[in-house]
Amino acid sequence: MADPKITNRPQVKAYTGIEAGVIKNSAKENFAMTGAILGGEVSWKGAFANAKVMAGTSLGAEAELGYRFNIGRNMGLELSAKTQMYKNQVSDLGSTTQTAKFNHRAEYTIVNEQGQIDTINYAIDENHTSSWKHGMQQTGLKAQLNFGSKKTQLGVGLEAGTRNSLRPNISYNSEVDFSADVQTGDKTVNIENLSKLTAIKVDTGARNFVDGTLKVKQELGKGFALQADANVPIIDKSKSFQASVGITYRLK
Repeated sequence: MADPKITNRPQVKAYTGIEAGVIKNSAKENFAMTGAILGGEVSWKGAFANAKVMAGTSLGAEAELGYRFNIGRNMGLELSAKTQMYKNQVSDLGSTTQTAKFNHRAEYTIVNEQGQIDTINYAIDENHTSSWKHGMQQTGLKAQLNFGSKKTQLGVGLEAGTRNSLRPNISYNSEVDFSADVQTGDKTVNIENLSKLTAIKVDTGARNFVDGTLKVKQELGKGFALQADANVPIIDKSKSFQASVGITYRLK
């Protein structure tokens, strides 16, 4: 809902608070986004720019630039461009490790001409491990209808754009081929041909998306407000989503 009190001077608002939520990114990885937040908005004649940062189980930032139109009593239309990024900081609650392993052991015995037993041992070991913390980055355009009163606001809309998981791009392939003919006296033993491919392939999980958005804000008095946000996929094969709830305190 657009602010009916449009003046010739920019309006500045700032707030702090705490927020808890969860993200399922475009690579189908889940992680918590919980911590302290600090944000603000500058608006002027319907145009607005806002930003928010978070520090806690995740580090994150959001920025939005847009315009609000009055379209009726207690109703407004908001059009904006928005970008955000969150990166998990707690390994046990949001990280992935992928390992490609190949281990082979073998032992061969040969009775030589003197009747003695010769033993041949060989081993091949190969290990490759890649680890990363879960994250999410997305940029898109948003259209949202806002309803409500001074104390209670509701926003419902659509957001479309691109998102990725902030995973590294990894493509690791290794092929081992091994064979040997061992001669002892006039005895020959062939150690079996061995061929093994190990591979790790990881990408950012970049996807286009169209989400439904929901935003609810309830003023609690004395500068405090309860706010909840959610992005639910409409078109996104990864079924990624984002939801949070928090309490803010208005600084200005």
